[in-house]
Amino acid sequence: MRVTNSMMVNRMMMNMNRNLNKMDKLYENYSTGKKIHRPSDDPVTVARSLKLHTDIAENEQFKKNINDAYSMLDKTETSLNELNSVLLRVRELTAQASNGVLTKEDTINIKAEIDQLKEQITKISNDTYVGRHIYSGYKTDKPYMNENGSYNLNMEKQIKTDNLKFPLTIDATNNTFEMDIAGLKGEDGIKYTGKYEVKLNPTTYSSIEDLQQEIETKLNSSIGSKGITSITGPTTGNSKISAGESVEIKFDKELDSSSENIIQSKIDKLFGAGKAIVKIDATDASKITITANSGEELDLTNGKDILFKEHELNFEDGTNNLESIGIRLMNAKTTIGDEDNNSYFKVNIDNKSLVIENRNMQDDQKFALKIDSKELKDQLALEKLNIAESNEKVKYNIGVSADLEINVRGDQVFGAVLDTDDDGIGDKTLMDTMNDLISYLENGDTDKISGILDEVDGHRENISMLKSEIGARTNTAETIKNRIEQTEVNFTKLLSETEDTDMAEVSMQFMTMQSIYQASLNVGAKIIQPTLVDFVR
Repeated sequence: MRVTNSMMVNRMMMNMNRNLNKMDKLYENYSTGKKIHRPSDDPVTVARSLKLHTDIAENEQFKKNINDAYSMLDKTETSLNELNSVLLRVRELTAQASNGVLTKEDTINIKAEIDQLKEQITKISNDTYVGRHIYSGYKTDKPYMNENGSYNLNMEKQIKTDNLKFPLTIDATNNTFEMDIAGLKGEDGIKYTGKYEVKLNPTTYSSIEDLQQEIETKLNSSIGSKGITSITGPTTGNSKISAGESVEIKFDKELDSSSENIIQSKIDKLFGAGKAIVKIDATDASKITITANSGEELDLTNGKDILFKEHELNFEDGTNNLESIGIRLMNAKTTIGDEDNNSYFKVNIDNKSLVIENRNMQDDQKFALKIDSKELKDQLALEKLNIAESNEKVKYNIGVSADLEINVRGDQVFGAVLDTDDDGIGDKTLMDTMNDLISYLENGDTDKISGILDEVDGHRENISMLKSEIGARTNTAETIKNRIEQTEVNFTKLLSETEDTDMAEVSMQFMTMQSIYQASLNVGAKIIQPTLVDFVR
């Protein structure tokens, strides 16, 4: 093959440019500190680099979350410490007031301070962290209590079964369990626990939907009307009453005169003042009528038959005062009624489990299921005693598939936490204790004041238990924070190894390439050197 001078020159230029490109790449790596600049440089390394960047960003968010969680836990612990200090002062004052030697003026002064401490407890219940109420569960934009110490919101309470197996056959000898609702008030204002028998239909349930419907129906029917013997309206099955029409309700006992005003106020509250008139029958004091006024039409139950509901409507104590019994209309938004469909309890399906819940039950109330039958307990995948708990647990994502619960719910601190009747179900709240103490101080009842000491101690023990839980979560947060920081170091190191330039190595490579380039220039000068004059010589 004939080799011409132009061929040698072209090849020399190509090799020289190749060397120059290599020097340029080494210079780019050296000057930027990165060894990859575009996907074509090294597709595999670029993919690994992008994944590491994602992991580092995710880890940075976990770090922010754990710092926020730690601060929230610290705020909650501070709040509980403050509450414990308040209760310690309440205990000191209660001990002073119970000794029976104080003057009336001393008792008045103690009561005044107790009133202030009650207000302080209310303020603590509404503590916030960066504008979020720490005891309000999911409703962090709302205070947990009103200024008077009443509940501003309620935690949704539920009982969840384990996984159920079908078909499920319930026989007639093991089909009954007990539902208890703690926190109901009797005529004297003292709280008690209502007990209701729930009897399931003895049959074979082929699906979870069948059992769901049965349990929901029987739970709600178990707390139906008691003490009402008949309810009649203008038209059977019609819940609407037009102007001048009446609904008549007959009880198994006579009612006193105050009941008329009590029911009238309830009707006014439900439908507006002047919409209807309530009267006790002049000849039969066990009968009342609700009559629509002129120009009015009332739908008493939103399309359902009129029905009065109450937790435990009876006259066992001899009373005939409806206020103490607490009659309510079915469609009234009661403390344990459901706003959506007017039923007390809802049973939902969660995969293979049933969730029994009541979204409107007050935080000074609890419901529980007691199942004595071992066979029924196993079939329903429940324990012997099942106490409803709030599921409003605020959790922070602090790792891949890792969450940390950071809130203490208001019902855990200020709800029904004391078990005064030893049935295993909390039935008395912190505000109940404070209100009782204030009442006993007003009456000068030293014996009952002395009894409050045990209740205050019980609340302080509950707070100590919650503080222990917060301490355990704080320790977990610290451990996870350390792990996240170490993970950040590891990811950063891996990223550096993946995309950063080894400056020493690149410097040596650059010097080598520089020498090669200089050599190519020298050789090239000799190739390009011959001219036409050289050939003439």
